[in-house]
This record gives sequence, C-alpha cells and structure tokens, in this order.
Amino acid sequence: CTSRGVLHCDIKTENIILDLATGEAKLIDFSCSMYIKDMLRRQHAPGELCLYPTGTQVYSPLEWILFHCYHGHPVMIWSLGIQLYDTMCRFLPFIRDEDIILGHYLLPTCQHLIRWCLSTHLSDRPSLEDLFNHFWLQ
Repeated sequence: CTSRGVLHCDIKTENIILDLATGEAKLIDFSCSMYIKDMLRRQHAPGELCLYPTGTQVYSPLEWILFHCYHGHPVMIWSLGIQLYDTMCRFLPFIRDEDIILGHYLLPTCQHLIRWCLSTHLSDRPSLEDLFNHFWLQ
C-alpha cells in the first residue's frame, strides 16, 4: 500500500486474503484507508499527529487509546504486530483499552518482533523495511 501512496488504516485478519496459488498475502477493504499525500496535507507541521480513526479498536495503538491521535506509519506497524500476534497465538493480545494501556503481551515465539512492533514509543517502532528484514522473517 505505502509504495502506492496509501495507508490502509485497518490491517486485521478479516482484511487479509491469501492467494493459495502464489502464497501471496493481499490486503482488502480500503474503506478506512487514506492517501499519504492527503494525510500530510492536513497536518499543520511535519511529524504532527493525525486525528483520524485508525479502524478496528482492538488493533489501535496506545497513542490512539490515550490521546486520540497517531502517526500513520507507526500505527500501521502496530497493527501488523497485533496481526502477527493473532496469527501466532490464535487470539488477540488486547481486548479492552485497559489491556493496551497496561501493555501485557508475552509470546514464546517471535517475541522480539512483536514487542518491537508494539513499542509504546512511536520512534522505537520499526520501519516497514526494518520489519521485513527482521531475522524472524528471513
């Protein structure tokens, strides 16, 4: 999405389909998506937080729960971390807003990658490139 200038804003299990012939995962349902250029145009200053909903609440990052604001790319990484946790454990790490605020998430497999994606500080979350180059995905 981002290579085409779009942030999906609602990455979750229901919005991912798998092409069984190629093994390729594809995102569907772009109803919450935003063009990156439009999102940047609405900001008053570089790096300013966006005040738009992020899609499904249980995939929302800490900054949205606490302050109702977020940065586009870090929220996407957070959602990917939630998705990875759900895929590996078969359940979501956070059900209530309080669970997200408390930050209780433990997983024996791929723990480093998930914790990195779910960093409470935006600047600590990986870029999409860092995520794809993580040793667990190699």
